[in-house]
Parts: sequence; structure tokens; C-alpha cells
Amino acid sequence: MKYIVFQDNSAIIFADSMNHNYMANERPVKSAGFCQIETYRNQFDDIRAKISCFGESTTLGVKADPNDNKILESIWR
Repeated sequence: MKYIVFQDNSAIIFADSMNHNYMANERPVKSAGFCQIETYRNQFDDIRAKISCFGESTTLGVKADPNDNKILESIWR
């Protein structure tokens, strides 16, 4: 999967077949790259995700940030 974190800390996750630049749609980008998602159920049987971010977007010229996983994981909360 690919992802983008925007300057306002909103984020999107999308298929590898899509282009970072196209998905950014001219919005200001903070970081971008690739992510691996592992889902699990917590003690309340809610679905949660552990996300690992890595790499970079060559079309946007930005790299993954070590804190991006926290932003992306918040999508599942």
C-alpha cells in the first residue's frame, strides 16, 4: 500500500498501482511513502491496525516520516 500525510495531518492510504502525485491532487504534502498494515482485535474485540511506514515518494519528492505510523493508525480508532 502507499500513503500520503498532508500538512494538516490528514492522511490517505491507497493501492500501490496509484501514483502519489495524482492522489495528492495538489494538496500540500508533509510526507509520503509505502506502508504495511497488520490488523488485529483488541481486548474489546475492536479491529485495530499496526502500520509500518517506509520509503519515499519520488513523484512528490518527500520521504516517509518515523511518526507517520501513528497518524495512519489513528484512522482505525
